[in-house]
Amino acid sequence: MAIIENGIFTIPLYHGTTGLFVDSIKQYGLGEKDPLVDLKAKEFMDELYELAEKQKWKDGKWIKAKELLQPIVLQENIENTLNFKHGETYVTYSPEIATKYAKENPFGCEYLTYLRILMSILIERNVKGLQDRFIDKPVLKEWETPNNPYLITLNNVKLENVVPEADQDLAVHIEEIEKLLSAGIYGPHSFKLKKPISVDELIVKKIGTWDAQAQNLTEE
Repeated sequence: MAIIENGIFTIPLYHGTTGLFVDSIKQYGLGEKDPLVDLKAKEFMDELYELAEKQKWKDGKWIKAKELLQPIVLQENIENTLNFKHGETYVTYSPEIATKYAKENPFGCEYLTYLRILMSILIERNVKGLQDRFIDKPVLKEWETPNNPYLITLNNVKLENVVPEADQDLAVHIEEIEKLLSAGIYGPHSFKLKKPISVDELIVKKIGTWDAQAQNLTEE
């Protein structure tokens, strides 16, 4: 099954996101503006991680959490996977994967979910000065209510505007997807956008609405 004709995808690509990003996407397009920059999310993550490191915890629970958090904080590669990278935009050919991502991140996105995990560790361990030092961070306001999930569909994406999520040759990446689709299979292959997609090329659909605790989702 050929998914590229004349340098353009013949199949839709998808991006799972949440209400935190939708207004920006509708105004500027997909990948043009990152609300996490205005929220200073990376700076907040760095501050919290530095504070955690100063505690010099040696217990197994923290060591396990640190192994999870450190690559996110340092933006290191994890098993050739890059889709946690701060400031990048990723798309997939699988609507199920994009939908799953959107539903799994009621606190905004994967990066903010890890940020919340780190903050909860510090709170649980009663680190001194935490509330006074970080109570005014703008991202905390975004967590007052859950961020509803959205699925964005991109049609007629140009091949030249994507690179594989993993460090792989683009032609090989495309060939693997075509083989999977020919067998009726959707794999975990994703792409990173090289440049933004304008809003008139997007279909934005709300998937559902969370309850106040982000425990139950009412599907649209």
